[in-house]
Amino acid sequence: AEENATLSESPPQHHSLEVGSLEDRGTLNIDDGDDSDNDDNDDRVFLRMGEGGKIIIPIDDAIESLGYGPFQKKVLVAAGLCFASDAMEIMLLSFLSLVLQAEWDLSGGKTATITSSVFVGQMVGTLCLGRLADRIGRRPVFCFAATMIFVFGMMTALARNYETLLVMRFLVGFGVGGTSVPFDILAEFLPTSSRGTNLLKVNYFWTAGTLFVPLLARFSLGDGTGGGSWQLFVLLCGIPCLLSAILARIFVP
Repeated sequence: AEENATLSESPPQHHSLEVGSLEDRGTLNIDDGDDSDNDDNDDRVFLRMGEGGKIIIPIDDAIESLGYGPFQKKVLVAAGLCFASDAMEIMLLSFLSLVLQAEWDLSGGKTATITSSVFVGQMVGTLCLGRLADRIGRRPVFCFAATMIFVFGMMTALARNYETLLVMRFLVGFGVGGTSVPFDILAEFLPTSSRGTNLLKVNYFWTAGTLFVPLLARFSLGDGTGGGSWQLFVLLCGIPCLLSAILARIFVP
């Protein structure tokens, strides 16, 4: 069976998706309506038939045909919340390190090491989780990274000594290193026409996260005269990552 349709751009040849079926076997020829013989500007796509007469179409072309809709918005929120939690886990160090310095009588070097442990973990996490996502898929790594940030962020509140705190913050940083994966997921599901705009929107979540941390600090740490709880502060900062993990599990294929 051979039909003609309009397509905006030619797709890569290594991904395909079943989108329907035909009674007859054969090749479906999709072209741009131009009868030019110039092969350099040929945008035609040849769709092959799968078993059972199913039409096989490249994934990029399927995404372009579907356009931007509710599905992409859900993935945007899931990825955005992960970015927000990333920002919050980094921003909270500005408050947490000062509180613990006073409460645990830490030296300046030990206080700085609390912050450094997160960034060391992030470096290791980026190297490991990015490669793992290419091997086993982005969705499981997305869920794993978001869960790590939440779980070890919560366990930070249970730390009763300096060494335990460093380990927990290192593991949080390891999870933060995987937050590049949600960005990749979102980019892959967006049509070209709306990709740039929506990838920019993710950064608004980051900004919102950094602005939200001082509000949580004011609520949970108080005005600096005592009576606050740094454990509550850490717990509250971990909530967006829990929401991100749940949304990723539900909405990200």
